[in-house]
Amino acid sequence: MGQTNRQVAYWQCSQCKIIGKDPKAFVTQAQEADRYLQHNNTLTATGYRDHLLRLLKPALARTENWQRKRILDYGCGPNPNMAALVAELGGVCESFDPAFFPANLKGQKWDLILCNEVVEHFRCPRDEFAILLNLVAPGGLLALATNLHSGPDHFRTWWYQQDPTHLHFYSKTTWNWIAQEGWQTQIPGQDNLIFLLKPINPDAN
Repeated sequence: MGQTNRQVAYWQCSQCKIIGKDPKAFVTQAQEADRYLQHNNTLTATGYRDHLLRLLKPALARTENWQRKRILDYGCGPNPNMAALVAELGGVCESFDPAFFPANLKGQKWDLILCNEVVEHFRCPRDEFAILLNLVAPGGLLALATNLHSGPDHFRTWWYQQDPTHLHFYSKTTWNWIAQEGWQTQIPGQDNLIFLLKPINPDAN
């Protein structure tokens, strides 16, 4: 699709409409972690609590008896804020981040996985979603928040692509393709939220 205003090359899939940054322009994982540490993402920061709750509240509302369910914040960054909010509401949430809260997740299952503005950082989205599919229990929910693009013209001047740690960008069409890998998709149409439900019957896509 050509160049952006920062002269970084991007490509767009003609089928799923995902837009990806040229891998040669990817920041290193150390550079990414350093940028996270510069963010003032604490529950006392103005608006940040509401920013997390916009995903958390509808995700919990879609999870029956969530106080008894296993919940994971995937890609929590340096501060386990989502876990703190879940605790305030009467539940328990575990935290994972490859840079700040690393853990061996293989073989484990969660009923609800939260990804708040994480998927745009994925280096290889297909591989990452395959991992997440294996981490969600049958009938469980993957709740995502990420800004969606509406096409190349919008993308070229879009503020979201100017963050050097943002590597892949999704449209509504992209989520229909991701759903074909084993999810059922719900897009409320507001707040850039996406909910991926893992069917109890793996053949019921």
